[in-house]
Amino acid sequence: MKKLITAILGALFPLAISAREADINAVTVRLDSLYNAVLNAPGARVCNVKFTGSDGSKAPGGFRWQRGLGKGWTQGLRISLPGVSPSRAAEFDTFFREIGRDNFVIRYNDHCSATLVEPLNTIYIYDYDSADSCLSFLKASTTGEICVPKVWPRVDSLDATLHDPLAFASRRELALLGLSRLWAGVKRNFAFMERVKVDWDSLYVANMAPVAQAADNGDDERTGELLQLMAAKLVDGHTYVYGYDRRKCHTPLSTVILDGRVYVDKVLSPVLEEQGIRRGMELVSVNGIPVVEYGQRRVMPYISSSTPQWSEHATFNGYNLLAAKKGETMRMTFRNGKKCLEAEYTPDGNFRPNSPRAIEFSMLKNHVGLLRINNFMDADFREQFDNIYPAILKTRALIIDLRGNEGGNSGNGDHILRHLSSDTIKTGAWTSPAYIPAFASWSMEQPVHHGAGNTLAPVTDRPVYDRPAVLLVDGGTFSAAEDFTAAFRGMGRGKIVGTPTAGSTGNGVRIVLIPGVAYANICSKHDVAPDGTEFVGIGIKPDIEIRETYGSFFGSEGSPVVKAALRLLR
Repeated sequence: MKKLITAILGALFPLAISAREADINAVTVRLDSLYNAVLNAPGARVCNVKFTGSDGSKAPGGFRWQRGLGKGWTQGLRISLPGVSPSRAAEFDTFFREIGRDNFVIRYNDHCSATLVEPLNTIYIYDYDSADSCLSFLKASTTGEICVPKVWPRVDSLDATLHDPLAFASRRELALLGLSRLWAGVKRNFAFMERVKVDWDSLYVANMAPVAQAADNGDDERTGELLQLMAAKLVDGHTYVYGYDRRKCHTPLSTVILDGRVYVDKVLSPVLEEQGIRRGMELVSVNGIPVVEYGQRRVMPYISSSTPQWSEHATFNGYNLLAAKKGETMRMTFRNGKKCLEAEYTPDGNFRPNSPRAIEFSMLKNHVGLLRINNFMDADFREQFDNIYPAILKTRALIIDLRGNEGGNSGNGDHILRHLSSDTIKTGAWTSPAYIPAFASWSMEQPVHHGAGNTLAPVTDRPVYDRPAVLLVDGGTFSAAEDFTAAFRGMGRGKIVGTPTAGSTGNGVRIVLIPGVAYANICSKHDVAPDGTEFVGIGIKPDIEIRETYGSFFGSEGSPVVKAALRLLR
């Protein structure tokens, strides 16, 4: 049986690796092939299962997956395959990880993953129990909203309404509860309450009627939008509402803003190419509105941001600008020299932006290495770095590029920092609200918890990179990437070149606002640089401020940012 599973996965992995280039039908074929192979494996046990969710999302152990309110019965066939070794289960992890780079894989932990094929409203989910060496695989669908409880490998049927005191609450009641949870969650947890320039109580009251009206109309998405607009008033990049925009689709065209003008960066659709759209063209208007005005009116208000530079980056760089609801046609005007072109595109939900690998490395002239860190998120981040570190050690100097890096796991950044100095590295201190009810009863001021920064010991199992280094940043350098930048400056490792960073980091408290509809992340931690300097709400200013131009971004004249770094490393 083990040989059979190996053969199954061996045949499927080449297909899985190219999944990000395939359409949703091809992905479905791959998943069905794996599912059917497990179904037909010797010893496989099958069982029909059905689950339903509830407005309050209550179930024994909670839900592994729920979309919307989980209404309607989610039904499918569960396969239980005993005698699967951990190494074989890891092969399932690899398969789902490759499929999931662009296709909605949720990795809860090792040996548990799910892929939702939205056009078919079908979910594939597996789980591996190392205690009894049993792998469970479920394919389920529903005419309503998908839900899968955490106990799905062991329970054949579950009606969450039987366990949920909110099961029969109305949409209006749940929406107002979500509004209240957001208001209370911010009051209790938000690390920057003293900076808030709006009256939070008044904003809460002002949103009661609009939220109730959206719920009465059955418009969960609008309910979530109203909550996010409220959260955005706190002006913090790590405090936001999410989960509500399920109909949001991306147009396969990314943009970049340079000197106040918006240009086409990537064209990933034959439909747009056939209309004459090419990289480097200026985007003039969207749906008849001048492009900058469109971004400021239609996109920017829904972005939680601590600084203008992050607002600009998040709005105009990437795919956010041209995102739309499924089926909503985007009409765009482009300029190519003196000629204007009209184009349109209707997102269907099948395109998803490709996520680059976390780390890229190249060698520039005069043995200067360029370490491009796209994110700190990849599960195998440290493995990626360790694999290229021998090449880094062969350089005489190093440029580390964090431009557009929107963060991830700060521990991954710490892993790199430990290779850049033979001295102990200090990270910044932090504070967090600390609420003591007894203090309130005595009319005493509430305390604030003060946390010391971490100390990072240098690596000892390999050489430390002690040659010159320069760090590149911009307004898209965010969260964990800013933690890295602050520590890099604090250790005096080298100059920083580019434009001010996004000015937002911190740990978020996650709150269920409206189950299956809207969730909140509330920043609970106020970080400062190792020397005590404030950068949240400001950004980290580079030593040399310089930015890309149209000619450097699209032409052959070379990046002025990289050139400035090379001059420092002569």
